[in-house]
Order: sequence, then structure tokens, then C-alpha cells
Amino acid sequence: MSLTLRLKSRLATLILLASLFLFTMCSPSGEGVPRIIISDDFQKISVDNISSSVLNDLTKGQLEKSSFLVYVLNKEGAVSSNQLPIVGNYETVGSSIQFTPTYSFSAANSYLVKFKNGEEWMEETFDMPRLNMSPVTSVEQIYPSSELLPRNILKFYMQFTDSMAQRFSYQNIALLDARGDTVRDAFLELEEELWSPDMKRFTLLLDPGRIKRGLGSQEDLGYTFRTGSNYSLLINASWLDAWGRELTNNFRKDFTIKADDRTKPDLNAWQIEAPKASSNDALTINFNEPMDFGLASRLVQILNEQEQPVEGTYELSNAENSLVFRPSTSWTSGNYKILVGVVLEDLAGNNLKNLFDVDNQTDNTSISDETHRLISFTVN
Repeated sequence: MSLTLRLKSRLATLILLASLFLFTMCSPSGEGVPRIIISDDFQKISVDNISSSVLNDLTKGQLEKSSFLVYVLNKEGAVSSNQLPIVGNYETVGSSIQFTPTYSFSAANSYLVKFKNGEEWMEETFDMPRLNMSPVTSVEQIYPSSELLPRNILKFYMQFTDSMAQRFSYQNIALLDARGDTVRDAFLELEEELWSPDMKRFTLLLDPGRIKRGLGSQEDLGYTFRTGSNYSLLINASWLDAWGRELTNNFRKDFTIKADDRTKPDLNAWQIEAPKASSNDALTINFNEPMDFGLASRLVQILNEQEQPVEGTYELSNAENSLVFRPSTSWTSGNYKILVGVVLEDLAGNNLKNLFDVDNQTDNTSISDETHRLISFTVN
């Protein structure tokens, strides 16, 4: 190649580089193009390179959640009608906004991310990689664990051995009567499923409209259950865990229905089996009726004479009729208290202050500011 051609080639290269440099410098505010980024561990989504004007609009009162939306896609790969976005936490970091879901993303779902960049929406879909593993997750227990339940039971808890995926619950749960027929319209199917933070416990609500007297559902459909009849709650093994694996097996809970529970829990009827001083014996609280598993596990606390929490572990036993507390250290002699939240419920949703199904002529709903009640016991 001649010297002249080499000079012309170098000149063309320099002109191209200069053009690219000028293009970059002339981009709005010198900022890059916004992009949606899924973190490598699939625990966070961020939108980077957001222009200062868009960020300013957000900080002027336009909430991130109105412009940065994440959805679980349905089986058709779309967002269902009236579907709510996933809940989570938003954080602005420099020119980025980061979203961390309240419940971790799962390999069993596909997701859609939407961000409003000025007047236009950006979209990105993603799937977590599925693990090629055999099923290992199973149903540990369904609560209430009792086989005899009141006709006006309000909810079931389903405890799994590992984290589960969202949006697969109602299609994998069935309620059957004694003939094996499906009981229709039994559950309150919520768009935002009720999961524990670790995604290991699912709360299944029965339709309260068929429990509360005087409501349309109750009058039209009647009670979900019949007193004296037998039923089965089935969980299908096709319910996927957080890694996209099916359960190890189906699970079945059989139970019989007894009369309605229309009385509030009575602390005066509770029996306290106090431990001995200088021992690590358990303290046992007998409720004299089954209590709500999820609430009883966290609304009862043991306090010492200084009204400080006593360290230890709590465990429901005897089909949720009892609560057993095991201290971390030996008991010292003295007076103790049991702090009980007034919203503690029995199986029918009746708490310490109010009945779930209120007859306004005989039992009005309490509006007091009371939050807790105390029971005293002595360790000798």
C-alpha cells in the first residue's frame, strides 16, 4: 500500500473515531441508554443509566412503583387482567433504581419487567434457570393438624419442607366431600398469595362470605361444610417449588366437621404447667381448644419479673391445643408473665376481643385500644 493510501486510511479511521466521540458527547446529558439488568443471582432487578430528568420526575413525587413494575406471567406468557405487580422494595442508587422482591423469584415462573422511561415503556422478560434435579420438596404438615374441625373454620396453613413458587397454589389444591366430589367455591382466591417470608408456609383462606351469617354468599351457597360430614384437602404433587421442581408426592388431609365455634378464647380457662426453679423444664400452656397455628406461634411471649422477654423456643403441640416454651437457661425462682396479643385467634377466627361472625344484637365489635393481655405464674 502506498504512503498516500495509508495516510488516507488513517485519516478515515480518525474521522470515524471522532464521530463516535462526538455522538457520545452529544447524547442527552452525556448519559447512556437506560437498560434493565437482572442480577446474576436473580435476587434483584435494576434499571441503569436513567436520565437525570426521569430521575427528577420520580423524586418529585412519582413513586418508583408506578413506573417500575414486575409481573409474574401466566401460563399463556402474558399478564392477566387486573393482575397486580409483585411487591418489593425500591432503592435509588446514583442513576439506577433497584427493585428487590419481597418474595424471591423462582425458577418455576416467567417474569415481565416494565420501566417507564419518560413517555415510553421499556420491557424485559426473564426466566430463572431451572435445576435438573429430582423432586425433594414435600408437604410437611397441614394446620390445623386436628382431624375434628369446626364448621366455621377460617383457614388452613400448608407447611412445606423447602421454599415454594408463587402463583401455583389454587390450581393444585382441591377440597373433596365424602363421595369424592369437589366442593366448589370453597376458597378465597387472592391475587397476591399469602406466603411466609421464607416461602415455606402458605395460608389458604376459606371464603368468609360463606361463614359470616347475613352475607350474600352464605345465603346463596350456604356453609362450605356440613356438620358431621367427612372431607379431604388434597395437595397435588404438580405444585412447583422455588427451583421449578414438582413435589415428591401428593398430600391428603382427612377431617370431620363438628359444630360451629362461636365463643371467644378465654384466658381464664388456660392451664399453666409451671416449671421448677433451677431447672430447664418446659413451661406448658394448655389452651383447652386448638388455636390458630400462625398466630399462636408468634403472639405469646414469656416475660420475667423485669418484664423482659425470656430467651427460649416456642412450639405448638397436642394438635395446637398447647404451647410449649423451653428456656435457653435455667429458670430462676420468681414471678413471670405471659404476654398474649389480643388478636390471637381460634380456628374460627374469634380473637380475645371479638367474634369473627358478630351478632350485633348480642356481641358488638370492640373498638378499644387494647393490644395485649397478661397472665401471671410463679416459678418456685
